[in-house]
Amino acid sequence: CVCGNRWTSAPLLARYLSSLKFFAGSEPAMLLEVARVASFESRKADEHIIVQGGIAVTFHVMLEGTAWVRISRQDESGVSRETDVTVLHVGDGFGEQGIMSEGTHVRKSSVVAREPSSVLTLRKDDYRRIIGPVHAMRVDERLQVMTSLQLFRGKLWTDEVLRSLSGC
Repeated sequence: CVCGNRWTSAPLLARYLSSLKFFAGSEPAMLLEVARVASFESRKADEHIIVQGGIAVTFHVMLEGTAWVRISRQDESGVSRETDVTVLHVGDGFGEQGIMSEGTHVRKSSVVAREPSSVLTLRKDDYRRIIGPVHAMRVDERLQVMTSLQLFRGKLWTDEVLRSLSGC
């Protein structure tokens, strides 16, 4: 069902997407639109899907395989150290923080395939048009929950800090 880097049957892909964690509970019309505009990328083991320091222009969902989220930082002596912070699995979405920001956003981490993997890819403008409104509602829901908790009250918990914690 894949021709080049496009899926040949949007309805079939939309049905598959509904089974993935990232798209769980999504409206069928939204899934169909995602299926129409999405492209696909394959990566070999140890190949980058996202490169830290690159400009954020795409969003991805793991379709096959697994990937590390890796952060590179310099230690006190100036030596670059890489740390794997989590593993992404089939159905996990990633890259939305960078493309939901206004203007240009530099990626804060790399995503590296642990094994041969494939991902669904959406361009920034398509993500913002199709998924952005749903993303904004999810952010608002998370912020409401956080601000209702005593823990997140006080001067330290600005909107910017809470948005950062809520995954936006």
